[in-house]
Amino acid sequence: MDIYKGTGAFSGIAIGKILYYHKSEYQIRQYEITDIKGELNVFRQARANVMEQLTALYEKNCTIQESQAELFLKQKNLLEGKSFQRAIESIIQSEKVNSAYAVMTTRDEIISTFRNLEEPAIKERLVNIREISDRLINELGGVSPRIDLGEEPVILVTESITPTELMEMDKDKLMAIVMHHGSDISHAAILVKTMNIPALIEIDTDSEWDGQQAIVDGYTGCLYINPDEEVRKEYEIRRQADMEEREELLKLREEPDMTKDGRRIEIYANIGNMDDLNSVLYYGAAGIGLLRSEFQYLGRENYPRENELFLAYKKIAETMGDRLAVIRTADLGADKQASYLNIPDETNPIMGNRGIRLCLDRKRMFKAQLRAIFRASTYGNLALMYPMITSEEEMDEIEAIIQEVVQGLDEKGIPYKKHKNRNYDRNTGSSHDQP
Repeated sequence: MDIYKGTGAFSGIAIGKILYYHKSEYQIRQYEITDIKGELNVFRQARANVMEQLTALYEKNCTIQESQAELFLKQKNLLEGKSFQRAIESIIQSEKVNSAYAVMTTRDEIISTFRNLEEPAIKERLVNIREISDRLINELGGVSPRIDLGEEPVILVTESITPTELMEMDKDKLMAIVMHHGSDISHAAILVKTMNIPALIEIDTDSEWDGQQAIVDGYTGCLYINPDEEVRKEYEIRRQADMEEREELLKLREEPDMTKDGRRIEIYANIGNMDDLNSVLYYGAAGIGLLRSEFQYLGRENYPRENELFLAYKKIAETMGDRLAVIRTADLGADKQASYLNIPDETNPIMGNRGIRLCLDRKRMFKAQLRAIFRASTYGNLALMYPMITSEEEMDEIEAIIQEVVQGLDEKGIPYKKHKNRNYDRNTGSSHDQP
């Protein structure tokens, strides 16, 4: 028996057979081209195909968790951006080489230049560049590896794994994940937590482990290879106890949210899409403290219509009943973009034209969402949250827009709940209104 110590990225215990995943390494053959225009068209078509794939992957996986599925939209935005495209097309034109080789060269140059930087945003961007490059190369005739977990559940061991790979595999066959590289706050680690799968990082993995029996202890960060009978029996007991403890915790979902000294503190859920609604009720949350409404604007080709928004908010209100549901108006911009939004590039998009600032710039979009929320307010207990508020002047402008919306609803005889006073939190930059 061999024992390896790493870091637990998510707690839990798994006992089973190891499947070692080798990431395919490949070299694209370079050759000279004579029809540069034709080769550029080949690349642009591959680029369009990959963007369609990423949109489809987002739509397929947003049921897991909206915030994690959004990485496909981030990758699509990278492809839509002109800098990455220009770098590849420049190599095709100046060096007269095939497009697959130009993609590989661009990818390797970017990764080599920035790989030693420690900023999380840079690391995430490099991962996304690697993934979209691999997809492009596959479209252009390369090889795109895909994990086949086989017929029986396994413990997956690998050097590293991406959220894309996680979301493309069969989750029912995945008992645990053991990685050499990664962090407990990476997108992959967050997704693993969402999937309730034990995970270890910082383990010096070995391909010779493939097919061997193992135990993953996500609590202590330990990996046991070919455990002896005594250790295996001990962990069988611990795993059973762990499962029973989780079941006991689920029973508490019906209990009141009360501290030991008798103070009631309501616990609300944050959700990213409509598919999380049932989880709110299943786990006994007091309501929805934050509904990220961006899911209605991303991964599509045009603005959602008001009635489409209304039907979604109506379902939320009806499902929650008397429970409060706080809908945050669209926090678009920065890394939450779609091509039809045509948001200009900014030096610092995180602090730039996003959230409420973008909504106030695009009042037609903003009014449509507000009308939809007010119309749906008659079906339940809805409240509004505005993202990235920086001043009272913004709140005054929002209030004026709301008055326009309310007046329009009154003129058409459309019912809604009356507007209550606003609450502004200067510390968080958010504001609540309750229709």
